[in-house]
This record gives sequence, structure tokens and C-alpha cells, in this order.
Amino acid sequence: MPNDPIPTPDPEDLADDPLTKRNGSIFARRELLRIGYVPDSDRIVGRDAEIKDIEELLQPGVFGDQPGHAIVYGKTGSGKSLVSRHVTGRVRAIAQTNDVALISAYIDCDQANTITRVARSLSQQAEFQSTRSLNIPDKGIGSSEYMDYLYTLLDDADVLIAIIDEIDKLGDDEILFKLSRAEESGKTDCYIGVVAISNKIEYYENLDERVKSSFQDDELVFHPYDAGANP
Repeated sequence: MPNDPIPTPDPEDLADDPLTKRNGSIFARRELLRIGYVPDSDRIVGRDAEIKDIEELLQPGVFGDQPGHAIVYGKTGSGKSLVSRHVTGRVRAIAQTNDVALISAYIDCDQANTITRVARSLSQQAEFQSTRSLNIPDKGIGSSEYMDYLYTLLDDADVLIAIIDEIDKLGDDEILFKLSRAEESGKTDCYIGVVAISNKIEYYENLDERVKSSFQDDELVFHPYDAGANP
């Protein structure tokens, strides 16, 4: 898996992006959210409302503040991953112009299907975006050691946004607990926002109550594309 799978646009191309506006309407430049807008050659069609929802969730990270957590549901092909990665890339680019050290990570649990593999990918992606070189091993250690590497790297960061795709394939919610409670448990002072993506609408019901409290009521549903979503 590549160490930097979330594309980051050139900040100069985002000077007037709605995410740069701390106050006022998120639609300061409405053309960036129109159905036919093409971000970095990826064409996102019919997901205006979903883009806005993810923008509102993650926008605080642009200013070095706490981004939100959310569980995103939707059938395969409904744009959950694309929209989440698209908005996160823009947030990271704009944060750079604000001198905010924002690390982003994308994990596909269809491939990283254990907590150790998720923790390894998180730490290695963070290292790739950091000025530090910790020589994180590919094997031979467990999830706790990989998370310790991650927390060390977050000492130099203001914000981490982690997208965990197909999270229901992990079989438990340990990684959500570790990330959403990292600051509370004294592991890091870095703000962490988690976007957990699942095809299963019932996923939330099986979460530990402590994880539910972290995510509160932030559940977003991506409905299937239909004719009404097209321009």
C-alpha cells in the first residue's frame, strides 16, 4: 500500500476554497461543489450534500482545531471513500498554507484486515509525512508498538485525520477506541479526527459504549446514485 494514498492538491489552487473560510457560508465558492467539478482529474458527480457534510466535519483541522469523528455508511460505489479522500486532501493542502501540521492517512481494511496492520499503516503513513525517520519495521512487532510509533510522530503534528475504510472487516472497534480516546488517555496532544467507513448500517449498534460516546451521533449516510443526482 502506498505510504501517501490521499492526494494533496497544490495549495495555490485552493486559495479561494470554501474550506479556507473560518466564518460565513461554506459555499463561498459554490463552483467548487457543483456536480461537474473535477478535483485533480477525479470527477465527483452528484455528491454535493455528502461533500458538504464531510467538509463541515473536517474543516476545523484547517485551522489546527479538533476535527470531528463520523461513521459513514453507504452501498459499494456510492462515493464514500472518494469524497472522504477528496475533502481530506483539500483540508491537508489548506492547512499547510495556515502553517498547520496536518497528517492524513487512508486505511483499507479489506487489505489491512487486522488491528496490527492498521496500526502499522497509520504509523508508516505518518512517518512518510513527517520530518522524522523512525525506521518503523514492516513486521516483528504488535499493534501497541506501532501505535507508540504513531504517537511519537504526532508529537510534531497538530492534527491527524484518519480514514478507515471497510472498518467492519476488522471484527472489533479497538482501533476506533485507541484513536478517538488518544488525547484523553494522554497518548498525544495532537487532535485526531476519524472517518470510519462501512457498508453495514448496523455497524454502529455493535460498538462499545465508550466508542459510541466518542462518535456521538455523527453518522452520515451516502445514498445510492440515481437519476436525480445527475446534472
